[in-house]
Amino acid sequence: MMRKTGKTLLFILSILSGFAVQATASDGIEVSASVLNSIVYAGEQFSISVQVETPGNRSVSRPQLPELDGLRYISRTPSTNTSYSIVNGVASTSFGFRYFLIADTPGRYTIPSFTFVIEGRTFNTQPINVEVVERGRQPQTGTQLPEIYLQLELTTSNPYVGQQLTAELVLYFRSDIDILSYQPVSSWRTEGFWLENLSEGRGNPRAETVMIQGVRYRKATLMSYALFPTRAGELSLGSYTINVNMRRTARHEDLRERFFSGFGRAQQSVEVRSEAKKIPVRRLPAPFPEGFTGAVGRFSVERTISDQEVYIGEPLEMITTINGSGNLALINHPNHALPEEFDRFNPQESTDIQKSGNVISGSKTFRDVIIPRRAGMLEIPESVFSWFDPGAGRYRTTRLVAQQVRVTRDMSQVMTRAEETRLSLRPVIGVTTWAQHHQLNLFSTWWFYLLAVLPFLIVFLGWARWSYKNRMSTDAGFARYNLADKRAENTLNEAAMKINDTRWRDAYGLLHKAVAIYIADRLGLPEIGYSNAQLAEEMSKKGAGVQLTDQIRKVLDRFSTIQYAPDAEKDSFNDDKLRAESIIRKCRKLT
Repeated sequence: MMRKTGKTLLFILSILSGFAVQATASDGIEVSASVLNSIVYAGEQFSISVQVETPGNRSVSRPQLPELDGLRYISRTPSTNTSYSIVNGVASTSFGFRYFLIADTPGRYTIPSFTFVIEGRTFNTQPINVEVVERGRQPQTGTQLPEIYLQLELTTSNPYVGQQLTAELVLYFRSDIDILSYQPVSSWRTEGFWLENLSEGRGNPRAETVMIQGVRYRKATLMSYALFPTRAGELSLGSYTINVNMRRTARHEDLRERFFSGFGRAQQSVEVRSEAKKIPVRRLPAPFPEGFTGAVGRFSVERTISDQEVYIGEPLEMITTINGSGNLALINHPNHALPEEFDRFNPQESTDIQKSGNVISGSKTFRDVIIPRRAGMLEIPESVFSWFDPGAGRYRTTRLVAQQVRVTRDMSQVMTRAEETRLSLRPVIGVTTWAQHHQLNLFSTWWFYLLAVLPFLIVFLGWARWSYKNRMSTDAGFARYNLADKRAENTLNEAAMKINDTRWRDAYGLLHKAVAIYIADRLGLPEIGYSNAQLAEEMSKKGAGVQLTDQIRKVLDRFSTIQYAPDAEKDSFNDDKLRAESIIRKCRKLT
């Protein structure tokens, strides 16, 4: 699970300006208007802030005020402020105008655009929607909501095995509270789920105003996750705990003053925790159709071969690509029946996951290497691929058409083999000549010099062995480096023994350990404390290319998550074991 550390002050800006809208023109002139709360009580006073940002030192007059319907100005004379700044040699001026309004009648209203005329050009802010509601009664004692609380909100309460559900961690807080920062306290327990963080790259959370039991709150979605249950039954999502740094503010305190003048005053740190949830997960309907390998979602599948014509013994690739949205990482290899004329080798597997909104999509590719063993027109038979569509509540099937491969003999290789196997024998003819041996010269023989240096060589080898054993016993880092290969080999063998005992969860844990500990031993890193992504990054610093770095991270992530898969096959484990051995060989060359 990906974890967020402390948030910067940009989070405050996003909350405080959650309802700001602006218009941008050429020459860097920007105008904007904002309200602190878009939901106000009838009879309540609130303010609207209008802002102008201009490059240089220009003059700006007050805006033209729009006429209001259902709202009224307390005063048409605004409070103003001006600031001048120079950043990296570039000067800019900021003008602020603040108007106070009052809401008389409940309803939904639109504050029209404020208009500025600057150097003969017209600039308009965007309209702002405001809702005026009746002031509700306060909840009774014992049912009153806390002033700040964390809630886990799920899109689906009763998913199928493998179906994506989105979990959002939403922070609710009273409108008179400012959130300065937050930080997760501990990891989130999600046993039985494959998890993907959807919040990466989305920037800081933004707040919006809501009415709960007649009380105005603001809420901000802190984290979003895609969860895929890997088995049926009642699964648990643990509570999520965060520390929040907050402060209370005066009811009518100005938005700008709250940000620039209040830090360090009346701050408070509180711990909030979401409730744990029980998720009843439904089994997929039985019986499974032909070609079903665990795919749940919406997919399309395509199968291609790398060449239509090959020689006997020449390898070609059969490539199966699954595109769509769903549990891509948990899809097993499709079943392709091949005739006896083909030899089939362990497939290579790659997954490209994309996070678009709250949906996990992308592609998964399987590459099978097959080798034809006789000449002729050979056929890769038709096969089917099935998946479960949770939206429709039924299975769907796609047929992969049969494909023809023309296999011929390579005549150049046949002729070469014939020439290589021809014996080159010639009869001995003529008169035999007997040669007389010369007397042996001792100093011209190689073994004389070998015997001369042999004692020195033995002494040197003995000293080298003693030095090696001494360093192995005194230098822990040196010992870990040199024993890394043997340790990885023993761990992989132990994993193979576990899979023979059908203890595949332990076996995949040992596969992860073999790769992770090997990298740590060869790089002198601690055995624990480094995530999969950090181990891959450390190998990247040692010269691993982008492809190998990504492969290391994906393999470690796969071994970490596959132990929660609903079932496992020995053939799949053997493929993963070979993949782990390949990663170890590549890392050995770089370290």
